[in-house]
Amino acid sequence: MPGPSCPGWRVGHAPAPEPKQQALCADIQGGWIIGCMHSRTYKLHVDYRQYALRDGSILPPIPDAHNKIIRGNTLVTGGDGYVFFLAGTYIGNICVMISLCENEPLLSLDDWEAIVEVSYHSPEGKTYLCDGEFSPRQDVGNIAHAGPGWYRIRIQTRGRAEGRRLDVPKEPVEEHVISVWPSRHQESDQVYKMDDVFRPHK
Repeated sequence: MPGPSCPGWRVGHAPAPEPKQQALCADIQGGWIIGCMHSRTYKLHVDYRQYALRDGSILPPIPDAHNKIIRGNTLVTGGDGYVFFLAGTYIGNICVMISLCENEPLLSLDDWEAIVEVSYHSPEGKTYLCDGEFSPRQDVGNIAHAGPGWYRIRIQTRGRAEGRRLDVPKEPVEEHVISVWPSRHQESDQVYKMDDVFRPHK
């Protein structure tokens, strides 16, 4: 499978954007989510292995969110106004596909090393993908596409082990797909599949 590269995108059967579009990765192979109305892949810079979704001026509660991930599913945690993610790459770029969906999309376990779902509440209905310093990527647009309220977030990843091995890769080695759809609040996370990148070794 070819590795991530730039540029590229996909929105249904729409044509490619103008060449001046920046900071895009090539489409993630197998990442396009059937049933989602909008999918696009970005190159995102992470710091200290972290990045987030956040609503308005809300910031993830660091280090509590990080500790919760390490003690839990090792990939993601959600709260009121934020979703916090843990990559394998310490500092560098990863490829992130954002898929906006009207309903729960079909789930495929094939070709992915980790798949987790969490609930997320958007107080203002203005949620943005943020880099490792939690700076919003305005070019990605508003992820809370149905306005304020509850959403379900599904993240599918591969390459976290390679990202952690290299720590500061020159090119992206991780692929993350984040699917977002309106959904009632669910207390528990749903772990469909998990890698062992941050699992304690006995």
